[in-house]
Amino acid sequence: MSNAPISPNAVRAARFPLHLPVRYRPRGTRRWYAGRTDNISCSGVLFRCRQRLKQYEPVEVMLPLPSDGTTLGPMSVVFGGYIARVSEPERSGRRIGLAAAFLDFRFVAGAEEAEGAVAARREAIALRRTKMIHTLNNQLMAIVGNCDLLLMREGLDEEVRETLARIEDAAIRITAAVREWQTGSDPEQKN
Repeated sequence: MSNAPISPNAVRAARFPLHLPVRYRPRGTRRWYAGRTDNISCSGVLFRCRQRLKQYEPVEVMLPLPSDGTTLGPMSVVFGGYIARVSEPERSGRRIGLAAAFLDFRFVAGAEEAEGAVAARREAIALRRTKMIHTLNNQLMAIVGNCDLLLMREGLDEEVRETLARIEDAAIRITAAVREWQTGSDPEQKN
């Protein structure tokens, strides 16, 4: 099996615009990452993802197969090959494009397929958690900042001042809890 790049003068295979979930990993590693195909050909696949791989890096790409109703359960095909091209996202926050060239393949069922699905699900949950933490932090900082601005006003009624101070204090405590959640520590264990 050669990892040599395909000649730039080679005729490209026809591409089919199929948008499917895909899992991929650097060859020889255990962790699968999730992505989505842009197109597939007989020689490779272009997919969008968040985890960057290097050009010419050996890779395994797992694509789900449609169920045939047998007792085998979910099946996938795992293609071995290398990253032929890396496309930077056009805008910030977009996914990276990876073009993988196929060199070999194997069919997988059951445990290995399920392991890839679990890994992809974990990655999706981690991404959702990161977005949620970011949103919470932004909102909490807005609350703290607005309370600070209001508390700087002269002639503010004392009851309003106390209420604003309690709101600000609560937002600061929640910010600390979110920060602990972000780092994976459990704030409940400290009490």
